[in-house]
Amino acid sequence: AGSIHREHDLNPKIVFIHGVGGAISTDDWLDPINRELSIRGHETVSPDDVITPDYSHCFDDLHDPVKVLRTWTKPESATYQELGDDYILRRVRLNERLKPYYGSGNSAFSIGPRVGAVPNFGPLTNRVGEARQYAKSSTVRNNIWRVVLDHLPIGQPIILIGHSLGSVVAVDLLPRLRSSSTVLLLVTIGSPLGTLPTMREHSFSADEFPYDRVRSWVNVYDPRDFVTGG
Repeated sequence: AGSIHREHDLNPKIVFIHGVGGAISTDDWLDPINRELSIRGHETVSPDDVITPDYSHCFDDLHDPVKVLRTWTKPESATYQELGDDYILRRVRLNERLKPYYGSGNSAFSIGPRVGAVPNFGPLTNRVGEARQYAKSSTVRNNIWRVVLDHLPIGQPIILIGHSLGSVVAVDLLPRLRSSSTVLLLVTIGSPLGTLPTMREHSFSADEFPYDRVRSWVNVYDPRDFVTGG
């Protein structure tokens, strides 16, 4: 966090994109994280620096969307290769810093504190239904993207966190962010991106990753989670 703050004059905003079942109260996850940060001697996060867009109404409101256009253009080959090399180097360094926080199984991360209260995400059928709608309906996707984009700060770096379906939304948004947007860190939690072809087909390929917009990426998963396929 310190190195990130030294590289930017503005403190980053943390953008949390929820998964299926609706938004989660910031208090349910920010308070325990701040307690853990304080115990470890780090600065805590102000609620004013957290943005939590709620897109749950987009599954019911199916009016014709304004299409969210791709804004990212791939740089020329030599520049793109250099950006990719720098990105890999940053990820290697970050991986070394995170090793003390790895979980006990299959190198799964366990960065955050264990939160006692588990949100009620509703019946499994509803959760699968929302994911299916996102995968199949361009109207749903564009409406969700618009909601999230409208909440993002202009000209300010962000830390982008996506949980479950929210991780798919986050990755799909990367080439659609404003040209001035910089994602200092992308964090995906419990992501189905690696297991569901219907999710992957709406994202971009590895050779079109916007290295100039995203400085690093951490994937947090539990090997026992069927959503992530272990």
